[in-house]
Amino acid sequence: MGGRQVLKGDNGSVTVEFFLVVPLVIVVLVGGLQVVSVARARIELLGAVRDGARVAATSPDPAKAVEAVQRALAPSVRDPGADLSFATSCGWRTGPSLGSAETSVGGAVP
Repeated sequence: MGGRQVLKGDNGSVTVEFFLVVPLVIVVLVGGLQVVSVARARIELLGAVRDGARVAATSPDPAKAVEAVQRALAPSVRDPGADLSFATSCGWRTGPSLGSAETSVGGAVP
């Protein structure tokens, strides 16, 4: 019966499926690593800001708070050329309320 032979069995299908799935697995793994990296940086920055706010609450000098933030950051993140700014405001009220304080640290990395 001439000409064409019909392929029988699953020869090669496992290889094709493997090469279709591997790129998806790699993308998921790389995405997971990125999420972990961002979460780690966020946690580290929040800790540094807390340290700066703690110093700012006890010292009137903003430079000390900025130094505390820079000390709290890991050397790999710390950049001596980074422009850190510091602002604080306190509002004390009379009465049973203790008051409120707000501290923010921001900056730009060159």
